Amino acid sequence: MIVFLLADGMRTDVLEWLMRQRRLPNLEALVREGGMCTATSTFPTTTGPAHLPFITGRFAGECEIPGIRWVDKSRGWFSRTYVNLLANGKMDRDLSAEVETIFQLAPSACIFSHITRGARLKVPPFGHFFSHALNTWLEFDSLGMRLTRICCTRGYGLVFTLLSAIDELSHRYGCRSRQALSAYELLDRWVGRLRRYLLASGVEHELIIASDHGMSSTSVHIDLVRHVRRMGFRTGSYPISLRKGEVFVAESGNSMAHLYFRDTSRAPEAAERLCRLEGIDLVLLRGDGEIEVRRGGELAYVSSKGGRYRYEASSGDPLHLQEFSGRWLGEDAWHAATLETPYPDSVVQIAQIFRSRRCGDVVVTAACGYDLRTLEIPEHRASHGSLRREHMLVPVLCSSPLKVRRTTEIYEHMRRVLRA
Repeated sequence: MIVFLLADGMRTDVLEWLMRQRRLPNLEALVREGGMCTATSTFPTTTGPAHLPFITGRFAGECEIPGIRWVDKSRGWFSRTYVNLLANGKMDRDLSAEVETIFQLAPSACIFSHITRGARLKVPPFGHFFSHALNTWLEFDSLGMRLTRICCTRGYGLVFTLLSAIDELSHRYGCRSRQALSAYELLDRWVGRLRRYLLASGVEHELIIASDHGMSSTSVHIDLVRHVRRMGFRTGSYPISLRKGEVFVAESGNSMAHLYFRDTSRAPEAAERLCRLEGIDLVLLRGDGEIEVRRGGELAYVSSKGGRYRYEASSGDPLHLQEFSGRWLGEDAWHAATLETPYPDSVVQIAQIFRSRRCGDVVVTAACGYDLRTLEIPEHRASHGSLRREHMLVPVLCSSPLKVRRTTEIYEHMRRVLRA
């Protein structure tokens, strides 16, 4: 049996810092028994889309879920958000029909997961709305762990549990706040109790704990919708999406956003002007067979063909890959080439999100310290969603030796274990 704990928003550096202080003894014991590594997530690095690699073995764009908010222009500007009370089950319906989930491979229990296709037991994240309003995230995660223990002795091959407290308390108070750190420590205690319970029950298991995305501290909120309006566009956005306007802005994780244009000929002009805004990091523009990558006054192009990818620096080097400019490389080679840059796995991730028909005509990401949305109650003090390494790199802990480069490889590992 596999027990998978998805610790939403857990950062590698914070985890390692707490371990060095000996504040996470149960997680340390898990690492000594099995191991810990750092993997790259998918773009956008946000709750929901970033769960897809674990569950499907594919990137978010390949699953046709390019964000937590998006527009499908092929369906008459149909708009979707997963951030409301009515969102339960929508990701399952929006997920590409041909995509197989890990839950279809063995009897599975899904606890609080947003994606449950194929699971035998589905416990929806019913407490998310109340926890957001009442700040009861720790209590809700505690309930999730109790349900996990119960499911572990009910004959399931996979128990998959989403734990949201680290992410939500980091948003509310900051990545290294006392409240966020307490969520790491409680996770450690819950893991200790779970492992003791499994040992006493004699259940053979493999325990995997992973994060879907990192986070970075936020102090400045950019009103991206207002800036687009100042360019002369009638603009639609969430939460009021009845009038789509000429441009629709759909944020994810608050550090990335899709922009959908009715008149796509105006997208290049908007992209160029967005590059000049303080706090904007990357601006990506869908082109004819290639993707324009801008950062300030720097420009490059990303293209893909037959499983190979090319980065072509034009003026400047926005992704810090000058030595690889003009070369066609495979996914593994690009992962190695980009891993130590500010944008790990950037070339592959930019290409994959634009494969989705639901991807925007322009994709914008925020620089660290900034995000793209002002309307958040309570105010966000940490954000994610971008291609920055602070968001892309995630920790993976396992009770058996496991080394993975991307979170998609965890799916492949679980698939092998379940079919053994």
